Amino acid sequence: MIADQITGALACTALFWRRRWPVQLAVALLVTGTFAHLMTGPTLIALFIVAAHRPVRTTAWVSAPAFAPLPLFVAPPYLPSRAAPRTASSGRA
Repeated sequence: MIADQITGALACTALFWRRRWPVQLAVALLVTGTFAHLMTGPTLIALFIVAAHRPVRTTAWVSAPAFAPLPLFVAPPYLPSRAAPRTASSGRA
């Protein structure tokens, strides 16, 4: 927990470099954001800066790793691992 807070604080501090190295900062925050939960805010800010100040091609390459796990979270509900539990309150007991 303490390590997550320290890395989040370091990520917020690293945002001071977002104008000089926006692409490198966004990639670094994306990579380290997979290990720390509090990196989400600074990572989104860094991705926004890349999208606002760089060409579409650069933005697509930088944001692709951020959207890669998206299909896992929006999987259809009929898959066995994502099925709703059978409970008495659901009417399917």
